Amino acid sequence: MTANDTPSTQHPPVTPETFFKEKVAPQFRRRIDDLRRQILSLEQQVQERMAAQATVRVVIEGEGGGTWYLNVSGGEMTVTAEPVFPPLMTVYQPR
Repeated sequence: MTANDTPSTQHPPVTPETFFKEKVAPQFRRRIDDLRRQILSLEQQVQERMAAQATVRVVIEGEGGGTWYLNVSGGEMTVTAEPVFPPLMTVYQPR
């Protein structure tokens, strides 16, 4: 102990076993828990997208442009010249 050290500021060295048990193993468990939460969130997002039914009209302005409908249903998107559902929105894009 040096002159500046007091008994309350000195800590015994951390052993590798203590470090692994108190730091590494709990961090591993927290990461697993975080990943499980992410999986649940992703599963919910997939379910929402699978249930979505919508059409977006896209209008490309200028030479070679036109109108296309992006139809979403059952987790798939189709591109057609006519809407499957009434368009929720229209996107205008210059070419």
